[in-house]
Amino acid sequence: MNKFLRILSGAAVLALFAACDPNTTPKFDENDAFASFDKSSIEVSEDAGTVSIPVTIATIDPVATTVTYSVEDGGTAVEGTNFSLADPSAVLTFDGKTRSGNIVVNIVDLAGKYTGDLSFTIKIDNATGLNIGADNTCKVTIGDKDHPLADILGSYAVACTNEDATLPNSYTMTLSKDPDDVSVVWCDYIMPFSFSNSTIDLAVYGNVSGTAGHRVISFPYNQETKYVNSTYGKFVFDGWTDAGDGGYNVIQTGNAVFTEVSDGVFTSPDQLTFLATYVWGLSSGFTWTKK
Repeated sequence: MNKFLRILSGAAVLALFAACDPNTTPKFDENDAFASFDKSSIEVSEDAGTVSIPVTIATIDPVATTVTYSVEDGGTAVEGTNFSLADPSAVLTFDGKTRSGNIVVNIVDLAGKYTGDLSFTIKIDNATGLNIGADNTCKVTIGDKDHPLADILGSYAVACTNEDATLPNSYTMTLSKDPDDVSVVWCDYIMPFSFSNSTIDLAVYGNVSGTAGHRVISFPYNQETKYVNSTYGKFVFDGWTDAGDGGYNVIQTGNAVFTEVSDGVFTSPDQLTFLATYVWGLSSGFTWTKK
């Protein structure tokens, strides 16, 4: 009986493979042809001049068609003030020789005026003879170049001292703006870390005081980062001192303070760590030099 079942099972498998011939080429039904954006979002600097938003028509062979589009309501960028359509007719024409085209938008540079990042959304309204794909909108974010902290944002070469010889004494980190508060910056790697995984988010925020050319950035201790380890739990940014007995005291109140000593150069004598069951990395004596 068992032998019969095994033979029957084998035959069924053969029949199944025969029905699903891997050499059979899937056929695309032209009735399913559609037009859509290649990307759902694009970022552009306000001084870029223009931005091109790719549109593709999904067909077996290129076809002649027209795609009409519009600017959706509700964006923070104002048409005519912050941007304008290069083609006011808002029609993208495909000549039957290519499947891809670009909607071009002019970006207005309001140099010297801080507005914050602004955004608008372009929507595909119609494609003659084609369907409209699921990706029928594209959000464009215009990055403001006139941020009050623009002079200190960007990449820095970092030099420091580590208690752990496996950690580097030099590396690169980035200061980024906060989307809502112009007096706050985010530091992606305030100190070296023992996990060499670029997807780990250990960013911490700092409050900026002072004027251009002499700024102080204070990073509060006891900040929970976004990184949570399945074994050790949440990783928290803290300070530390030597306990004198081979151990370490963790500081969870106060701030790590970085002071600008010359244009683009910050220093801090503070001792920093991440706490998650254990201390992860013990670094001190930082110098940041803007790249």
